[in-house]
Amino acid sequence: MQTVLSGMGELHLEIIHDRIKKEYKIDADLGPLQISYREMITEEVSEQSTLETTIGEQFHMANIGMKVIPTFELSVPDSVVFPEENDEFVYDQDAMDAVENGALSALSAGPRISAQVLGVEVVLESLHVAAGTSLAIVSACAAKCIQSCLQSSESEVLEPMMNVEVTTDQDRLGAVLGDLSKRRGHIIDIENRLDCKVVVARTPLAEMLGYATSLRTITSGTATFTLELSSYERMSQSERDALVKKLHYSY
Repeated sequence: MQTVLSGMGELHLEIIHDRIKKEYKIDADLGPLQISYREMITEEVSEQSTLETTIGEQFHMANIGMKVIPTFELSVPDSVVFPEENDEFVYDQDAMDAVENGALSALSAGPRISAQVLGVEVVLESLHVAAGTSLAIVSACAAKCIQSCLQSSESEVLEPMMNVEVTTDQDRLGAVLGDLSKRRGHIIDIENRLDCKVVVARTPLAEMLGYATSLRTITSGTATFTLELSSYERMSQSERDALVKKLHYSY
């Protein structure tokens, strides 16, 4: 049996893992930690898809035209924009629900690394459904249309950026700063707090894997740190290409 655990970082997941063992007496093994990347398209795309099949003696056919428009907002799409009713478009709630379910499900897997797509508006442009067609066919056709849109568009990969605070003493400050720099960290501020130095920085979550162990080593266990999600930011082309190659190799 396999279950996906989500958390705010390595330490959070380790605590959940420990609770599973102690409270539920389950000897669970954790697989490799996966970073929750996101994807975003950068241009407007329209596509049209047709899905036809015969089940038993019933012919099923759906033809759907959809448009995907980038909004560049860091939010998950939760609806589809439908045209107003007219002589050519008669509103059918069941069919609209099927279109929306199919379209939104397709946005959960982007074109580059199959990550959730953010910051798009989905517009239904046309819908033709044969009499007696299953709603599952309508939903599948909508998903196929959105996948075609995503494949046709230029896209970016977004990575989670974390706000990091490291509390250490003056003697080990240099080692902490050097380690954060190696992790693509951007130092925002260095504050004085009692007899300690507090380093405020922003770093990619992917670079913070194993940081607790590393920090413990370079500070002899005297430093502490906190992580908090800041935002998602676009990766550079070289970083993105390296990530795509790494993920495809692991698959």
